[in-house]
Amino acid sequence: MMEAEYQIGDFVDLQRNFAGALRPGPFEIIQLLPNCNGEQHYRVRGPDDAHHVIGRCEIEEVAIVRFRRRHAEKS
Repeated sequence: MMEAEYQIGDFVDLQRNFAGALRPGPFEIIQLLPNCNGEQHYRVRGPDDAHHVIGRCEIEEVAIVRFRRRHAEKS
């Protein structure tokens, strides 16, 4: 089994939804879910404390680098 790219406690931004609306974040990964059709899924908590289930393909690549860099600077 492949290890998940993101772990509990990581913060990510999400791509626009299917209607093209922005999904303001950041979103905190709170649970790793099983792969579905080869794609890792996550339960995330948004800034409004609402929970969402997302697939790996919904995570914004540019934001990931920003959050990881910010985390690395604190270490």
